[in-house]
Amino acid sequence: MSDFQTYLAKADELKENKDFEKAIEQYLKALEFKPADFETLEKIADAYFCLSNFEKAIAFYQKSLAFEPNYILSLLGISKAFELTNKIDQAIEYLEKVLELSSYDSDIAAQLALLYIENQEYTISHKLIEKLLLQNPNSDTYHYMLGLNYEQKGEKELALKNYNKALELNSENFDARLALGIIYYNRNDYESAKIELSKAENVNFNNTKVHYYLGLIYVEEEKFEKAIPEFKYVVTFDPKNIDAFNNLGIAYGFLGWIEEAIQEFKSAIDLNPNNSEIRYALGYIYYKNEAYIEAETELKKAIELNQIHHQAHSALGSVCVKLEKYKEAIEAFSKSLELDPDDAITNFNMASIFKVMGLTERAISSYEKAINLNPDLLDAYFEAGMLLLNRQRPDEARKYFELAIKQNDKFAEAYYGVGLCLIKSHDNEEAIKYFNKALELNPNISDAYYQIGLINREEGNIEEAIKNIEESINLDEENASHSNDLGLTYQIKGDLENAIKYFRKAGNIDTYNPEYKHNLGLALFEMKRYQEAVLELKRVIRITPNNGDVYHNLGQIFEKTKDYQDAIKAYEEFLKIKGPHWENKDQIESKIKYLQDSLKIKKAKFAEISEDQKVMNKIKKIFK
Repeated sequence: MSDFQTYLAKADELKENKDFEKAIEQYLKALEFKPADFETLEKIADAYFCLSNFEKAIAFYQKSLAFEPNYILSLLGISKAFELTNKIDQAIEYLEKVLELSSYDSDIAAQLALLYIENQEYTISHKLIEKLLLQNPNSDTYHYMLGLNYEQKGEKELALKNYNKALELNSENFDARLALGIIYYNRNDYESAKIELSKAENVNFNNTKVHYYLGLIYVEEEKFEKAIPEFKYVVTFDPKNIDAFNNLGIAYGFLGWIEEAIQEFKSAIDLNPNNSEIRYALGYIYYKNEAYIEAETELKKAIELNQIHHQAHSALGSVCVKLEKYKEAIEAFSKSLELDPDDAITNFNMASIFKVMGLTERAISSYEKAINLNPDLLDAYFEAGMLLLNRQRPDEARKYFELAIKQNDKFAEAYYGVGLCLIKSHDNEEAIKYFNKALELNPNISDAYYQIGLINREEGNIEEAIKNIEESINLDEENASHSNDLGLTYQIKGDLENAIKYFRKAGNIDTYNPEYKHNLGLALFEMKRYQEAVLELKRVIRITPNNGDVYHNLGQIFEKTKDYQDAIKAYEEFLKIKGPHWENKDQIESKIKYLQDSLKIKKAKFAEISEDQKVMNKIKKIFK
């Protein structure tokens, strides 16, 4: 055996054992003896191909073909290498030559037809597939290929016809079954898609594309628990599938599994850090998880990667609102609307920030635009109505609430809004009807119970009022205002113990609200718990030192306890706050004069008692 044959045999053995790098070394040594051996050059190219080094593979295929232009193995190899590097024109060129040399071998013709389809040369591919079908009309593979050609041209019905024909001929044709399932998915016919994809899965369970589309269907059906294992399978066996990681993150996000969602989006970013869509998705998940700093970072990266990503600008605006960066929020929303002025949600968000900033008219205008763009955006009607109501424009507000009801007569909040408008027009009976309708549709609107309670209290139905306001508190235990009003209602009833309980609760919820502590102080005063009352009223003064009423109430308590000096100070402070021109100034000054006189009498009596005490002490000493 010659040296050439020795090296060649050793290289072939190494290649057979998949030790491609060492095989290449031995082939190169063999080439030293026969540098023009086109077969050895093809084997080196094939080894590089197996190592996925397509550039080197193409170079050696070309060297082989330079010595033997019609060597079919090199022609096939270089065609495949060009195909895998997305150089389809060159792949077609070499495969056409193979077809010619093979006397139009049907397998080569089928491969070439698929390349024509990939290169969007549908007329040529159609002719070639028709020619193959003339030779073999019962080939399920050729009917599948014809269906694929029609599908790529956009002729879906003809595609379906040929896919079904392929499956009639061979129910185990995986490609036809998968293609059929994907068409149904794209048509939103998820049941049919699931049937076909499940059958495809039975034929080839290991195919990740089947699992991916099943996952997509489950996401559309909001069956996220079922979607997750499908996407998990895909990323396990195709760890570079960015879309699978992305959809896995979305599924976790919808289930509220935020940490898992973040991890999957991060995995997708590791694969492609320059994908703006994934950055946007991760930023949005951070936003929903109230991680606003992280959300801001990711959304800004998404925008850096894609300046015209209007959704990223809009989401960034929402994040800036949470961070109280209102100027930046307006800039982000404005940019989003510049890119897509017809986005109803962004117009709604812009309105919301105008509302926060107190720009009522601009907010209403943006809510109106959101409604015009999407009449089903019920929250926009409600928010516009509430803004107008707060501006004491109940008639205009009611129009928005009634438009919302017209759009969707099950929208409970709109009935609640009409009820508020009716209170403004003093039509309490009708207001209660609307509040009850709102609660019938949504029994969790705590303020509806509260408003009914206030109406009942106003009309003297104290027991009903207490029941209503208690129901509101059961739904919203941290609402200080409701607890305070329940305290006032118990006070009207004469149940001071419960009044004090709820005034104290209101003050604990909102510790810096002077009204609640003031009410508590007055209730304690009414119960003759004077020292506690004084303590609460002094707390009010620390919060609002210019509250004249508190000083007046303190004066009254000190009068009751005969602490005339403190009473005088309290009334004097009251007059100082009211000013020299207060109409009832004389009455308080008279009261102060009376207290000063009372104080003198009290001091005189104290002096007499002290003198008597001295005399008694002297007498006591005599009898020692």
